[in-house]
Amino acid sequence: EYLSVSFDSLYEVSSVLLDCSSKPWDYPRNLEIQFSKDGIEWISVDTVSHDTMLYEFSSPVYCKYLRFILGENKNNTTFDWTVEQLEINHTLR
Repeated sequence: EYLSVSFDSLYEVSSVLLDCSSKPWDYPRNLEIQFSKDGIEWISVDTVSHDTMLYEFSSPVYCKYLRFILGENKNNTTFDWTVEQLEINHTLR
């Protein structure tokens, strides 16, 4: 499963907030975030997360596309993945 976001221009992105606050157990487990400038070549982002919603990038990325990939659950337990709101900290490049 994945969620994709596309921008109208190239942006510098430094963090994302995947808000699932009304369903706190539905946060993504083993989330991989990727970025792309052209939608063809994708590069994984190194992230730092201190909670289950805010993902800060170790260094800003310049992109037109973001992809959030839900990885395997290590506990073999089924959890839903809910994103009520997506906040992207970005500036136009």
